[in-house]
Amino acid sequence: YYHQSVEKAVVSTQSTGASRKPTSKIKLVLPEITEEEEEEDAPAVSEAGGLYNVPSGDLITQLYTSTGELLDLTYRAGRLYDSHDNIISTLYKYGDITYGEDGKLYDDEGHVITLLYRPDGTSYPINYENQPKNKKKKKIRKQPTRVKVTMSEVDPRKMAMRQLLEKHTLETVELEDQLNRKKIELVNKIISEAEEKKRVLKKDIQSQLREALKNATDTDDKSAIMMRYADLLDQKTGEIEEDKKRALREMMEKLADEIVQKKTALREKHLAEIDAAGLTEEVDAALPHLRHNIVPNRSKIAEDLEKLAKQQEILAAEMKKYLAEDQAR
Repeated sequence: YYHQSVEKAVVSTQSTGASRKPTSKIKLVLPEITEEEEEEDAPAVSEAGGLYNVPSGDLITQLYTSTGELLDLTYRAGRLYDSHDNIISTLYKYGDITYGEDGKLYDDEGHVITLLYRPDGTSYPINYENQPKNKKKKKIRKQPTRVKVTMSEVDPRKMAMRQLLEKHTLETVELEDQLNRKKIELVNKIISEAEEKKRVLKKDIQSQLREALKNATDTDDKSAIMMRYADLLDQKTGEIEEDKKRALREMMEKLADEIVQKKTALREKHLAEIDAAGLTEEVDAALPHLRHNIVPNRSKIAEDLEKLAKQQEILAAEMKKYLAEDQAR
């Protein structure tokens, strides 16, 4: 996540005579811009720390956790808090996050987080501070001037480090996205299979009940038969629920191990690429905690999976209720 303005480079070759060799120079065409204050005052933007949308400068008051849950948030002393005053420790697509002494958010690879994601896949850039603006500015573009920049002003090692870390960040986000899709797919599969078993069971019990009621001799006998089959339905439904919970636990245990293994392998691969590129010293200086966060927190991963399973069960129950009400109408 590195974002910067890129001006067009114009490479020209100049020759002043046959006795001189052509000389290549990089020229950046930079328009000269001045600013004039308008009479109308614009609202001042707070200098206090926080997360700000780019380019609007609006303070961000909601974000998505790693499970896709939308939370209201406040920003105090370099930390994000939800509406229950709990510190937010996960972000959508990033998983676990940490807080730096500089008040910025870091992913589990040690990269500064400069993008936030929504469950629909869209993203938006953020800043951690805004400068006050008390006057609206009107930019006036004048005739462009040419500024010469020599190649010696570009640090090739910093450029190489930036490009490598950008690649690592992209790979980390892609893995997180892949794992999130797999979590939801596996949880929904188990829940759907359990619901289908309940549907088949209910249909079978109702069929048995209708046959049994044909032999009922009086009202009391009918009531007894109905109670017996209602108890049978409850018992069998409970067994299906227990099987579902057991399947979810077993799946989440295996998936948590897989997530730890894949994230650890990716981090080790990234460190190896940094060392192979000869950028160990530069990266360690820029991200000193990177090598201390190789293995992700398995307990936190298991906790997130459990929360996801509960959320998906709630969604499935709400959908089932909606479909039943819709059918009744």
